[in-house]
Amino acid sequence: MESMLGDAANRLFAQTCTPDVIRQAEQGQPPAQAWQACEDAGFADALVPESRGGAGLALADALPLATAAGRHLCPYPIVDTLLARAWLAHAGHAPAPRRDRAGAAWLAGIRAPGSGRQRALDPRRRRGAGAHRRTDLAAAGPRRNH
Repeated sequence: MESMLGDAANRLFAQTCTPDVIRQAEQGQPPAQAWQACEDAGFADALVPESRGGAGLALADALPLATAAGRHLCPYPIVDTLLARAWLAHAGHAPAPRRDRAGAAWLAGIRAPGSGRQRALDPRRRRGAGAHRRTDLAAAGPRRNH
């Protein structure tokens, strides 16, 4: 078992990102039902702080979600969306109101032990060794395989 989040994402994407849905998306038909199921699960707000209605997961904790989206050829921009929503929330912008926040509340309950809610997004809140390192994607630069 990869993780509770990974297992839940795999189940959701297996049910909603079927070959027919992917073909239709390639032909220009938006996968509205699949996207709504992902929204309802709270995945798009996984990195948004709990105080702003999200799950408050750290960036590393959301990796199983991104992996599952890729594994199932998710035809909508879930990873882009969860990153954008996290960055917007971190900058102080309020998320769009949602009718149901049950998905985000569920995700908040499976946060990895010892991970800080904001650690991956705000280097000032990092704890422990390596707290001085920047964690944003721009600072990381390209990866080199040597």
